[in-house]
Amino acid sequence: MKGKSGDRVVLRHTGRHATIVRLDGDQLAFVKLDGDREVFPVPIEDIIWDPQASAVAGQFKDRKEGEGVAGSFSGQGLGTLVAVALDPEGSSGRKYYFVLINDQPKPLPYEGSWEKSPARVLPFKGELPGFTWRILFEGPLDDLNDHPHLHLKRWHKEGLRQKALPVWDHRFKAKVIVTRQEASHYLPFHAAVFPLPDEANDSRKIPVKIHHPGRDNAFTPVAIIPDPEERAGFATTLDLHIENLVKNPRKLEEAAIFRTQIDAFDRYIQKAIRLGIPRIFIIHGIGTGKLRQYIQDHCAQDPHVLRATNNYDPRFGYGATEIVFSGE
Repeated sequence: MKGKSGDRVVLRHTGRHATIVRLDGDQLAFVKLDGDREVFPVPIEDIIWDPQASAVAGQFKDRKEGEGVAGSFSGQGLGTLVAVALDPEGSSGRKYYFVLINDQPKPLPYEGSWEKSPARVLPFKGELPGFTWRILFEGPLDDLNDHPHLHLKRWHKEGLRQKALPVWDHRFKAKVIVTRQEASHYLPFHAAVFPLPDEANDSRKIPVKIHHPGRDNAFTPVAIIPDPEERAGFATTLDLHIENLVKNPRKLEEAAIFRTQIDAFDRYIQKAIRLGIPRIFIIHGIGTGKLRQYIQDHCAQDPHVLRATNNYDPRFGYGATEIVFSGE
């Protein structure tokens, strides 16, 4: 197992930086977050090791020349997205990384070009499996000052045939990419994420223009129309006690229990956001406090969350957190 006490790491789901205090076998590590005195356990699989102060840097550090970086996620079926991630401030030779995200179950054939200038055009082509992301290319951070242009073609696979999706032409602005760096459901590192139009889901998506005084729109986000029946049937309270999540909790080790709980929470809060639920109530218990801390860290990073409070509740004491969404 790689890693030792004192190593600098990044937590995969929150993007927060931490230091390894001690290792407990090959499944669990105790870490201390930057700026926090509390030490709490984290599953080894949720840690990005030796990140050089960035989850992005950790993903790319041991990569061989020409070797891609890719990963998967629990999908929501929202179509295609693109993202641009950056090396951390202070890194020598800072780079940007262009990411393609396929948030649908079917493979996504694609091809296109990244034009840094009329004389510097980078073509790319491939196929992305369902619910995965892939780094397509990278370059010096200074290239973003030239407002590079992306031309992207995509297709939906329908048996042996392919259905063309809308071509996406977009000129990126360095300021927008830098200011929109944030954690997302899709990637284990911060990035600026942009949704793409998808004809296959037009009945469920409405383009929403965001107007910024004094400058052009950086992109056209997509608002999801929630299904009325699904929204009405959504339970606004989630109990994360392990006996409510699996049939035989006694067979699970501590790390597996924690992994199951945070997976259930991640899926639940993403669904609540998608359905436009105004507030939810998470029952996490007291215990060691690691689950409560994970929820607080997640909410602090999520732009959809207005506040997350762990006040006393007559039913659960301090063993529950209320999350209120911004509604924007």
